Parts: sequence; C-alpha cells; structure tokens
Amino acid sequence: MPTKRPRIYVTLTPEVYRQIKSLAKKNHSNNSDVARELIEKGLDLEVTQQNLDYMSIFLREQLTDVLRPFMDRMISLQSKTCIQAGAAAYLSAESIRRFVPPAEQMEVVEAYEAARKKAIEYTRRRIDLDSE
Repeated sequence: MPTKRPRIYVTLTPEVYRQIKSLAKKNHSNNSDVARELIEKGLDLEVTQQNLDYMSIFLREQLTDVLRPFMDRMISLQSKTCIQAGAAAYLSAESIRRFVPPAEQMEVVEAYEAARKKAIEYTRRRIDLDSE
C-alpha cells in the first residue's frame, strides 16, 4: 500500500545533521518533523521572494495611478506660479521705469538682483508652522 506522504531521501553534512538533531531535541520532536518544517519554511521563503518582484511592480503601478493626478495638479500649479512670478518681475521692472522719476530710478538688472537675493533669503528661512 503506497504511503499518503511521498518520501525523499537526502544526504546531509554532519553539521546540518547535528543542527537538525539539536533542534529536534530542543523542541521535543523528531528529526523528520524538524527537517520537514525547515524544508517547508525554505519553500515558503522562496515563493515569497519570487512574489516580491511581482508585488513591487504591482505596488509601483498602483501608487503611480493614485499619485499621478496629484502630481499633475502640483506641476500645473507650479507652472502657474512660475508664470505669475515672471509677470510680477516684469511689472516691477515696468513700474520702476514708468513711475519713478529717471533721476531716482535704479537699473532694472540691479533692482532685480537685489530682489532676487531677498527672495532667496526668504525662501531659505525656516517656516515656523506653530506661529501661523
């Protein structure tokens, strides 16, 4: 009568055999049960490792699908901000040219560079969210 569980015969190194025997004694089990459990854990680990590649691709696709609308919106807002900043710089230069008497006008480049330095300094400052 065939056995319900197929058998496989393996040859172990003395060190591996000693470790299995030690685990069996520690867990009050027999060598076969310990070896079977270790093989099952090893196979589970192998399957899990193979699935990690698939799962990482799947998760990346899902995150991209979820985040893309937000990223597109942020890019759109950033573009609008750049256009508005450019318009503001142009209006400032025009204001200097049109409304300030020529004797008191600064060179546009000089005024732009001074404003740019102040803007950079401002953006580098730490934002204190508690005070807002």
